[in-house]
Amino acid sequence: KFAALQSVYFQEHFPTLKDKRESVLYLSDGILYSKSDAALQITRELKFPFYLLFFFKIIPRLIRDFFYQIIAKYRYFIFGTRSSCLISIPNYTDRFLS
Repeated sequence: KFAALQSVYFQEHFPTLKDKRESVLYLSDGILYSKSDAALQITRELKFPFYLLFFFKIIPRLIRDFFYQIIAKYRYFIFGTRSSCLISIPNYTDRFLS
């Protein structure tokens, strides 16, 4: 499930994490991951070949987070943008926490 970092859900359930708003966060089994750790943990949930990206976990976090920040900064240039939000698409509404 997804929750926007600016959402009421996030603010109510994670009020102490306001300084993490610039990153993706991933909560799994009570462990909160951020930045490259979160992205790599998410890849473990994906199907082949994407779960192979978890291999990058062997790279030291400092280096991974450096590249994570670059990709995060230029993500719209790299991946493009959508003309509508996925929350408004009926097939996707159950994936978001409100």
